[in-house]
Order: sequence, then structure tokens, then C-alpha cells
Amino acid sequence: MNRLLTNNIWQQLKSALPKGKKLAALAYVSTDRYCSFKKGDVLICDASESAIRGGQTSAVTLAKFFGAGAEIYSCENLHAKALVIGSKALIGSCNLSASSANVLRELAILTSNSSIRSQTLAFIYRLIRESVPVDNRFLKRIRKIPISKRKWFGKTTTTREHVKLGNRTWIIKTFELDPARYEDEEFFVQQAESKIRKKLRKSKVEINWVRWTGKSKFRSLAREGDTVIDLSSQRRGKRITVSSPASILMRQHRRKWTRFYFEPPSDEMSWTTFERALNKIGIKHIKKNSTKELTERDAELVTTIWEH
Repeated sequence: MNRLLTNNIWQQLKSALPKGKKLAALAYVSTDRYCSFKKGDVLICDASESAIRGGQTSAVTLAKFFGAGAEIYSCENLHAKALVIGSKALIGSCNLSASSANVLRELAILTSNSSIRSQTLAFIYRLIRESVPVDNRFLKRIRKIPISKRKWFGKTTTTREHVKLGNRTWIIKTFELDPARYEDEEFFVQQAESKIRKKLRKSKVEINWVRWTGKSKFRSLAREGDTVIDLSSQRRGKRITVSSPASILMRQHRRKWTRFYFEPPSDEMSWTTFERALNKIGIKHIKKNSTKELTERDAELVTTIWEH
């Protein structure tokens, strides 16, 4: 399982994380509202004098966690933001703070990849050896430090749009369309391409798209952030070209059709070559006319075909 989380990451984690022991390296910790630490948990943060004085880390919050039985360490100049709980690991940009939850544009990946989890855990344990234990004497000292919060110059609005990014991988079978049949939809295509180029800050960039109709799983579930592998053929042609994985940049939905715009693939191969590669990695269920969502395991295997 791999999920990309944006904006209020702590709120999303309430339902995504399993219960269990938390081990975290979070640069700044100033609130217990979004995530708490108790007996059995480990928290490493920057509780240096400058971090406390600047209000980036709260001595009061650390005292609450310590009183609940959490094991706390201070690592000056820490900037990492990582959390391991159960079989999952979170790595991203978010501190444990109100501004991170409600103001800043944050990004993090939540993964159950065992290799990434192990490496994150090893990183946290290494930090413990390099950090200063926080005890009652440490807390008593930092609670006496006067707080002089830095002035915040950013907007403090909490009405940010929540974008739910996709994390699916699709195999889709497509064929070339007759442009004359869809001239009345050209306005929508130009509108979408203009928005994408504006986002990318590139006036000249190639953008591919597919037009989908009917009641398919792909049309209803695919969204920005998903990955597509296109099995395309010329109109009435038998030759199939398989494109390398490409990210969906925009989903444009209308009652009679839905268009998906995605980046141009970096590579392509013939169906024969692709089928041979599928056989080598033990995947038999993908056929010439397949349109389906791949499991996470199959998606990882199929992606390796273009890594050689």
C-alpha cells in the first residue's frame, strides 16, 4: 500500500494508521491535538533552546507526552519528519503543529513497503543514539525559556481545497479516434490543456488524452495521480503499441464522456515484446484488450519492465 497525502495530513492519518507503538522523528512538535504519544512510544524532535524560544517546539506539549509515559529525545537541527507505526511508515514534510495541519501545503507518503519501513526505523534508532534524552530535569529547564514566536507572514486561512490524489495503476486498451466526430468537444480539450500547461508553467508541452464513455470502473474511479499503461492501436489496425507508465494530470468529466489527460510516455514497445516481458515476471492475466486496475504487487512488477 502506497498513498500520497496532501494538506491536513494528520487528520487523514486518524483513519489510515493502525493502533500500536509509534516511533517518530518530527522536527518540531507544538501541539498534542492531532497526534499523541504515550507509554511505549518514542518521539525525537528538536527541543533545543532556539526551537523552544521560537515557539517551534512546545515544552508544555513535550511534558504532556512525557507524563503519559512516552520516551522523548531532543536532536538539535533535526529537520526530518517520519513516523513508523505497525506495518506502516509515513515520510513527508509535516511537523506536529497547528500550522502544519491547517495552513501549510504539506505532502507525505504513507507506505507499507517493508524495505522503506525498515530503513525509516533504522534511521529513527540511529537518531536515538545521537540525541539527548528528555527527562524531568530537561523539561524543567526548557519550560523556563521565554517564548518569542517568529511573526507569521503567510495566510492563515483554513479553507484550503482538499485534493484527493489517486494511487491506482491501470492497463487501458485504446484506439485512435476520428477527429471529425468530436469537433464540438475541441473547446473542452483546449481548456484542459491550457490549465495543465499553466500548472506546469510550460507553454509548450505535449499532453496526451483518452476519451472514455459508458459505465466502466476506469471511468468512475480513475483520477489525477493515477498511473496508466496504454495499449493503443491505430483505427482498424491490428498493431498494438504499449506505452510506459504515465501519470494522469487531469480528469475532465461530462455527462456523456470523461477525458483523462496524462503526460506523454517516456518509452513504448510492441505488444509482442511486452507480452514476452509479462511472461518472464509471471503475469498471465493481461491480454491485448485488457482494461483493468492492477494490484499493487502487479503494478510494481509491470513497472520493472521499463527499468532495463
